[in-house]
Order: sequence, then C-alpha cells, then structure tokens
Amino acid sequence: MKVIVLGGFLGSGKTSLLLLFLQHLVSKLPDNGKRSLIVIENEIGQTGIDDKILKSAGLSVQGLESGCACCEMNADLLMCVNRIQANLSPQWLIIEASGVAVPSNIVETLALHGQGITSIKNVVVADAERLENIKKHMR
Repeated sequence: MKVIVLGGFLGSGKTSLLLLFLQHLVSKLPDNGKRSLIVIENEIGQTGIDDKILKSAGLSVQGLESGCACCEMNADLLMCVNRIQANLSPQWLIIEASGVAVPSNIVETLALHGQGITSIKNVVVADAERLENIKKHMR
C-alpha cells in the first residue's frame, strides 16, 4: 500500500488540492478508486466537514475525529491504517492531517509500525501569502 500524508495549516487548501489530486488518481485506477483508494480524514473537531465533501465525490473515507493524528490520536491512526490494510488492502491510502498536525510525526509512526506499507510520501500545502506573513513575524 502506498501512503500519502497531506498536511498544512488550517485554511491552506489541503482539501481543495486533495480533490484535484484524487480526480487525477481515480481516473488512473482500474476500479475508479472504489476499493483501491481509501482516504483518512483527520479533523480536530468532533464533527467532520471535509469527509462529507470527499464522500459526496464518491470516495471511500474513514473519519478520525476529535483529536490530532500526530499526537493524542496517534495510536488510533495506526490501528485504523493497519485495519484498512488487513481488511481492504488498497493500492493507495491518503491521510489528510488536521491543520494543527505535524505531518512528519505521522510519517514516522507509519514507517515504524505500519503494516503492508510500500512507500510513504509527505506532502505539505502552504498558502504563499500567509507564509510570507508568518516569515515576517518570525524575524
């Protein structure tokens, strides 16, 4: 299973980028992504929003809510990933981390304890205008 961890600050455009990427990826998959592609949507709040957008596009989405997958929900994420691999064995697993997550922590956990993972890529989205403002305030 190939894994992509998608991270970035709140409002940086993760879900918008994910939807575009998924359209491209699904068009390349033999089953249009029905069983070969799973998305895990990590929301910091108790009610997910992005998972509803992805599900309405016909994608298979697992919600991981009420916490951050890189720290307090790390074990829950690992159990979810291993269960997906054991039960569904998809070709692709995409994890959209919450906007407060440290994606490298997720990658490290999966690299050490994930089952059946053949590759892990970490993609981080940044809003260029906001990034420049953050840089200015860090000086």
